[in-house]
Amino acid sequence: MKECRPPAPAVHSRPAPYWICPVSFIEFSKTTFPSPLIVSSMDVFKTFLLFGEVEVTFFQQGTIPCVCHDGRFIMETPYKVAKAPDGNGGVYAGVNYVDCYGVDNVLVRVADPTFLGYFIDRGVSAVAKVVRKAYPQEKVGVFVQRGKGGPLSVVEYSEMDAAMTTEINQTTGRLRYCWSNVCLHMFTLDFLNQVTNSLEKDSIYHLAEKRIPSVHGYTSGLKLE
Repeated sequence: MKECRPPAPAVHSRPAPYWICPVSFIEFSKTTFPSPLIVSSMDVFKTFLLFGEVEVTFFQQGTIPCVCHDGRFIMETPYKVAKAPDGNGGVYAGVNYVDCYGVDNVLVRVADPTFLGYFIDRGVSAVAKVVRKAYPQEKVGVFVQRGKGGPLSVVEYSEMDAAMTTEINQTTGRLRYCWSNVCLHMFTLDFLNQVTNSLEKDSIYHLAEKRIPSVHGYTSGLKLE
């Protein structure tokens, strides 16, 4: 692994993005890692001097219990409930605009000037990039409009039945639900401040079916995101 760029100097010759990086409870609390193969994100940043410490803030990501399909909690040990990170909707921060993307997307163009310029020019509160769904069974969430004139929201592939997955738009001849959510969003800070309280109170969690470690070994269960 090579250094991405030199440490940030005290005075920048050009603007630099500020990173806010979520880490797990284990990383944040400096608890001993269960396996030598698990590497701390914080240690990687420090070892390779990525971006300069003044430009990166680490925070402990929230967690939420994992449950079985029948609603019962999954036990990691006889005395401990299995938990998982609560998804990327847990925390947002910024000044005027917030660029949100999936940490596992190595091709993302951070602060894409075309995307950001379009967002600002349109004067809207939120915007998202989409990619056309490749085939009906592709495991991606899609944007849908709930009701005539209703808001856009994301329906996860695990929440779509076969009819919805394969439905064709008779006008275009393509899949009706084809706007894949690739987790590339921008928000205004004002919008986030307005919706924070209501989202915390009325959040609707997506159900992600995953294999979850438990006292009885790996089991199929639901993570709430």
